[in-house]
Amino acid sequence: MEPKDGASVKSPVRIVFGSESITIAPVPPGEIAPEAVRANTAHYHLGVDTDCLPAGQVIPKANPWIHFGDGKNTIDMQLDPGPHKLVVQAGDDRHATMTGLCEVINVTVTE
Repeated sequence: MEPKDGASVKSPVRIVFGSESITIAPVPPGEIAPEAVRANTAHYHLGVDTDCLPAGQVIPKANPWIHFGDGKNTIDMQLDPGPHKLVVQAGDDRHATMTGLCEVINVTVTE
């Protein structure tokens, strides 16, 4: 939702995610069995200067990915000046990517 693709922004960059096609909710605590994964429910993951992952792949809990397992949809992030690719990917309760739920925007940090 913010910023828009192609925007010039200042750091820290406020990034706001949104979805109309799926329910966004915190990940339940503990280990989630495959049969307990909630249908049409996800949480966000933000990748900086990376690409969308294939459907069904577990999103790493490491750089360049930031997990929003708490269900939040906003972050203020320090980014170095220059061009950046921001990837927002939805993951299920087991952090597996979901078909068609990855968006990419490009921004330029001016200062």
